[in-house]
Amino acid sequence: GLTAMDVLEKSPGVLVDKDGNISLKGKPGVLVLIDGKPSYLSSTDLANMLKSMSSSTIDQIELMTNPPAKYDAAGNSGIINIKTKKTKTVGYNGSVTVG
Repeated sequence: GLTAMDVLEKSPGVLVDKDGNISLKGKPGVLVLIDGKPSYLSSTDLANMLKSMSSSTIDQIELMTNPPAKYDAAGNSGIINIKTKKTKTVGYNGSVTVG
C-alpha cells in the first residue's frame, strides 16, 4: 500500500521536504531518472507522479552521490535512478488503484 514517494523517503540519504523537493545527502538539485531516462518535470509534478506510482512497480532504486562520467555534470548533487519492473506478458495490461 506504499507509494513510490514513501519508498524514496525511507531510502538512506534521501530527504523529501513537505513541498516534495528531493535532496540527496543534504544537497538539493538532484537529477531523478526513471528507467535510466531523465524526468524533465518540476519538483511538484515529480512529487505528484511519485505519489501516484505504486511501490509494487519499483524494482530497485539507485542512489549515486558521485555519478560517473556517463551522466556528465547533469546532477552535480547526485542522481536517483528509479528502475521499474518489466512485465514479460504479451498484450495489453494496466493497473487501477483506488483510495
